[in-house]
This record gives sequence, structure tokens and C-alpha cells, in this order.
Amino acid sequence: MWLKEDFSEEFAKAKIETPVLVIGGNQDLPGFRKEYYDKTISQWIPSAEFSYIENAGHYPMQETPVLFSTLIENHMSKQK
Repeated sequence: MWLKEDFSEEFAKAKIETPVLVIGGNQDLPGFRKEYYDKTISQWIPSAEFSYIENAGHYPMQETPVLFSTLIENHMSKQK
């Protein structure tokens, strides 16, 4: 639904300083995989951290809940 939108200006204006974690599933649709995020989100938020779950699709929080929550906990524990 928002895959063809360009949010680069909004992200640039926002000057995001909060650490951002993007979690994707390698089995998701192409617009939600690493290749697409490399051209969009990683350009818009250069400081973003990315994690991709091999055996998850669009709902990694339901498909791999323990790994998903571990990734979030690890990300949060690195923050000050």
C-alpha cells in the first residue's frame, strides 16, 4: 500500500536520532525484503539497524515470536 511512496523528505526533516530497528522476514513479499529496504529505509534512516529472519514472512512476531522478541530485547539493551 505504501511501497511506491517516497518518505525521504519527511525522514530528512524529522532528523531521527532515536535508534531504529527494522525487522523483516526473508519469506515476505519482495517489497518488504532486504533488497527493497536497502533502496528505501536504509537511505532514509542511515543509522537504522536491520535484522532479517530467515524462516518468517510478513508476521515475524507471530511466526517466530521468541526470535523476534530476542532481537527487540537485544536492540533495547544496547540503548542508553
